[in-house]
Amino acid sequence: MLGLNFGGQVTVYFSSGTYNYSSGLAFNYPVAFRGEPGSWLCYEGTAHAVDLGQLLTASNYQALEYIVDGLQFTCGGGMTEGIFLNQYNVNFRVRHCGFLNFGGPGTANIWTDGYNWDILIEHNWFWQWDSVGRTMMFVNSRDGNSQLRFIGNDVSCL
Repeated sequence: MLGLNFGGQVTVYFSSGTYNYSSGLAFNYPVAFRGEPGSWLCYEGTAHAVDLGQLLTASNYQALEYIVDGLQFTCGGGMTEGIFLNQYNVNFRVRHCGFLNFGGPGTANIWTDGYNWDILIEHNWFWQWDSVGRTMMFVNSRDGNSQLRFIGNDVSCL
C-alpha cells in the first residue's frame, strides 16, 4: 500500500493481494483508493469499513472528488456500513469495484449520508451469494438535490 499526495488529494494504491483489517479506513480529506486487479479488502471490524469526509455544512462543503476504483470488498459481518460518505462531500466516485457478500444483516455496501449532490457508481459488481440480508446502496438525499448515476453495474443475488 502506498499513499501519495498530489495537490491536496491523497492517492492510496493497493497492490494485488488480500488485506484484512479491523479498524476502518478513515479520511477527512479527498482521497483516491486505487487497486490493482486482485486487490481484496476484508473488513473484520465493527464500524464503517471505509469512512470518507468530514461532517460539513452547505457553507463549507467539499467539492474535490472521493474516488474508490478497482478494489474488491468482502467480509464485514460486524460492520455498521461499508463505504460511508459523510454529508456535504459532493463528488463521490465508485468505479470498477466488486462487493462479494460484503457486510452483515441490514448493512449497506455503500452509504451516502446526504447532500452529496454528484454520486457516480459505475461498472461495479454487487454479488450477494449467501442468505444474509444486505443493502447494496443507500442514498440519503435529505434535500432532493443529490444526483445518483448508476451506470453499467452488475447485481446478482441468490
